[in-house]
Amino acid sequence: MKLDSFRVKTYRGIRNLELNDFTDLNIFVGKNNSGKTSLMEAMVLSGICGNVEQLLATLISRYPKLNIDRIGTMFDVNDARRQIILEHSLCDERIGEHLQIHTDVIGTETTEHIQREENVRELRKLVLRIEYGAHSRNAQADQKEIFRIEFLQDGRSMSIRAGRKKNSDTIARVPCQYIAFSRFEEMGYLLRTLDEILEQGKRNELIEVLRIFDDKITNFEIIGDDRDIKIMRAGDVQPLSIYDYGNGMYKAFYIASAALLCEKGILLVDEIEAGIHREALERFVQYLRLLCREKQIQLFITTHSLETVDLFLHASEQADKIDELTVYNIRNTKEVTKARRYSGEKLKGLRTEIGMDVR
Repeated sequence: MKLDSFRVKTYRGIRNLELNDFTDLNIFVGKNNSGKTSLMEAMVLSGICGNVEQLLATLISRYPKLNIDRIGTMFDVNDARRQIILEHSLCDERIGEHLQIHTDVIGTETTEHIQREENVRELRKLVLRIEYGAHSRNAQADQKEIFRIEFLQDGRSMSIRAGRKKNSDTIARVPCQYIAFSRFEEMGYLLRTLDEILEQGKRNELIEVLRIFDDKITNFEIIGDDRDIKIMRAGDVQPLSIYDYGNGMYKAFYIASAALLCEKGILLVDEIEAGIHREALERFVQYLRLLCREKQIQLFITTHSLETVDLFLHASEQADKIDELTVYNIRNTKEVTKARRYSGEKLKGLRTEIGMDVR
């Protein structure tokens, strides 16, 4: 199944945004603070991934030191007007299946003061109730799945508990991975992704991607208690740490690993081009498009770079798949968030004929 529409009533700075007619490759562009990253986060929060670890990672990804006040910047728990409502629609044209998922996120905060000897200790608790309601024309009844995430702050320390509510339905979803390089625990996510790659026997497929950046690479291993990623090269006596390469290699390693885990699913990548050299980016874009097509992956990316848009346009033209490409220009105002949609053919005309900046 593929995502064909998405609606955000309110999330962070996004207001009343509706996106329709997604294709296999979807690029979100726009000025700084237009809401591109928030849109990616909202898509994960809407239940596309359906994994409580992904939900939690998305909620806390922007903050190196988490507290309830920072979580509150996303959820104004005392204002019903700020209740988060998200909707997305998945379709499978082969069998005529159409699944709609409606998401409600409700937050409640409480504060408790505990007397301990001569000191008063403040305990703050924020509970998020995330409810997914799924409707399918082919199902006998609607489904309801509920997650509960509890943040408990005792002074400077924070504890988090999360899970699916007992007896709630489990809504079937497509495989999904979200890559955001603003996360403060990137290496932890990468290592968990690599563990799955190795378990599924996809080591050689990942090595093929790494050779785009260095054709002497023969293998990689995760070594030691620190789980350092070591890369083996033909002719070298000692392996290199992934940190010995530039940021581009690290990002490509991460993106390719995630892509290999979401066959017939959805891959979301925030700021795909940052830190990757132009020459390597061109080869990587071509490979990623091929990989997504072979694995039937629907790709969503954000970018600040017009050059990156052109690289994906060129790769789509070369493969004679211009109809698979769509660009959405996100524009934010105080009242509403708007998006201008460019089909692949429209984008081609704007870029190659008049050189229009579509960002």
